[in-house]
Amino acid sequence: MRRQGRLLLSGSLCLAALLLSACQAQTATPGGEPVPAAQQDRVPIVRPLVLVAMAEPLVVSFNLDLPGKNGTSTLLVALRVSGADGAVSRGLASSIQNAGMPARVQLIREGDDGDVPVPLVRVEEHQNGTGTSLPVAANGQVSRAWLDDVDDLALEHVGLADPQRDYRQLALAWAENMPPGRYRLSFQILDPKPDLATIPAELLVAYRHKSK
Repeated sequence: MRRQGRLLLSGSLCLAALLLSACQAQTATPGGEPVPAAQQDRVPIVRPLVLVAMAEPLVVSFNLDLPGKNGTSTLLVALRVSGADGAVSRGLASSIQNAGMPARVQLIREGDDGDVPVPLVRVEEHQNGTGTSLPVAANGQVSRAWLDDVDDLALEHVGLADPQRDYRQLALAWAENMPPGRYRLSFQILDPKPDLATIPAELLVAYRHKSK
């Protein structure tokens, strides 16, 4: 996997529902082999997505371990696209960035004393190439994504990345300084541009890549 990056309608909805229900039952690697059951609810998490409005959120419960040697303590919730080369994946990512991605992202830490909402942040990008981290509103609503780096070796280790493909990650939210534990993510695409429905994408939950 080459790590790149930084920072009609009823038919599409039916397809989205079928894919989402299938991915909750079993997740497959890029090569088509099923992910081992022990890994399906552990970070990194990958789920197929159709980029259309979702009537109900996709809910993913997972266990979070400490990051590997290449990961930071920041967890990203992102869209992932890929192509046979960088030009293809870059073009797909640019289409999503330019169109915007209105979505609702909420993360809960589960515990014996009850559920605790996890604060999320987003990055507001500026024209000069810099960015500012801002808190995500309590309702979890975000509108844009930014290119980001993920711990790619962790994805390759569990078979969730094909070394022959080029991947781009479009982060929608960060959860910083994450302790290990049990979590529940709620993710819902709200009102995307119709032409995004043709872009094959995945929901990705993974640690960010450590800066060199």
